[in-house]
Amino acid sequence: MNNAVEEYNVQIGLTPSDIEAIVNGEMSTFHFLPTDDTDYQDKISVHLKPISEDSTLSEQMNLIVDTWSKKEL
Repeated sequence: MNNAVEEYNVQIGLTPSDIEAIVNGEMSTFHFLPTDDTDYQDKISVHLKPISEDSTLSEQMNLIVDTWSKKEL
């Protein structure tokens, strides 16, 4: 049995206009798709949304794990 744990560290650089677009609801998702140059085979999607300062942790983040096929692209 393989007990290896995969860790993904994502750093996203945003310009002030990117941040404004997110706040205005114009942009909300970043997709990281595997290619021949990546060492992962998973599709990773990061969704951004404005929330209130007093939001609970469950309102701030939600992790959904699903399967997909490259044919869906």
